[in-house]
Amino acid sequence: MIVRWSIFGLVCGSGLISDLAAQQPSLESVVTDVRAAVSQDWQRGWIQLFDRTTTFGWRGINPSSIKDGKFELRAGDAPRTSAQFGGFALHLRYQLDPGGQAELRLLANPEGRAANVDHLSLPLKPEYPQLVVQVEPPAPSQSNSTIRFLFLNATGQADTEPQQVEVALGRGYLGFRVAAGTLLVEQISVLPLLPTSEQFKSLTAGAGFDSSGLANARAEMNAEGLALRGGPGYLATTASFGDFILSVEARTQAGTNSGVFFRCIPGENLNGYESQIHNGFVENDRSRPEDCGTGGIFRRVDARRVVADNGQWFRKVMVVCGGQISVWVNGYQVTDWSDQRQPHENPRRGRRLEAGPIMLQAHDPGTQVDFRNFQISELPAR
Repeated sequence: MIVRWSIFGLVCGSGLISDLAAQQPSLESVVTDVRAAVSQDWQRGWIQLFDRTTTFGWRGINPSSIKDGKFELRAGDAPRTSAQFGGFALHLRYQLDPGGQAELRLLANPEGRAANVDHLSLPLKPEYPQLVVQVEPPAPSQSNSTIRFLFLNATGQADTEPQQVEVALGRGYLGFRVAAGTLLVEQISVLPLLPTSEQFKSLTAGAGFDSSGLANARAEMNAEGLALRGGPGYLATTASFGDFILSVEARTQAGTNSGVFFRCIPGENLNGYESQIHNGFVENDRSRPEDCGTGGIFRRVDARRVVADNGQWFRKVMVVCGGQISVWVNGYQVTDWSDQRQPHENPRRGRRLEAGPIMLQAHDPGTQVDFRNFQISELPAR
């Protein structure tokens, strides 16, 4: 495998960035977010891979490794995320012992060990405790991902100009490997890079939505976004998605039950997996969802915490790849579920991996839910 490295300035010249990346935050703007201390701001699209109290969303790490709000990793440790990512920006804050040896692994295959074949390794620097990365997935008909990265000191100053590498990897896990010393991980923030377009901003033909399933529901576009009222019924995407990253903002009124259905059987009524939208919780305890909880997978696994509130906009980010389903609400991961059931065409009865439309649910006559900033992208092939 050929891996191409280069040094480039923060202001990238024409031809270095694909059309998709040109629509997305540059490495320069990500560094600006980091220096402004907003890389934990869910309203800007960031999600957190470490909640500083649990190992939720991770594999290969013992809960006892969390000390004082940090992952404490020692020689031989090699944890990874349960979710896979394709195009994204990343901000990592860490502490590595002087003389320690540790690496961040990008686009990793958990079964593989060969650098630049099964993953890309970025050796961490004890003297520069912050790392900013941008991963641009392969463009259509191409196989290489483009990775740009920059180390920063504690005050946000760069160690050198950003570096760039191209590697024939698509989607994969994020992880670490420690060879010597102790690595303390304080923050792992990810900004999914999703395409911006005029899709899903209108109900007119060709704009991405199919309204034939609305039935007793009503849908309209207004100054704030998509208003879905009444029900039962649904609004579907015209395109189908299998392995994908979806980001959407929603707002519900008290008593509203809705959901984002995915991998639906085309032409059938909400016959898919459901990522619930319901902000109720029991006895003032957000860890006890009233009805699965926003971000939970209905009838499969409850959200571990109800993060959103009725009457306020919230952001849901879903990463769906194979049988693994991961969901964040306002940047906080609420679902980490792997569907281990036997395969079945109907996801109500078994594991469905086939692509299908996304459906936004209007559950009943009392439904009052709004959506905006609907963005979705298929994950690149492995």
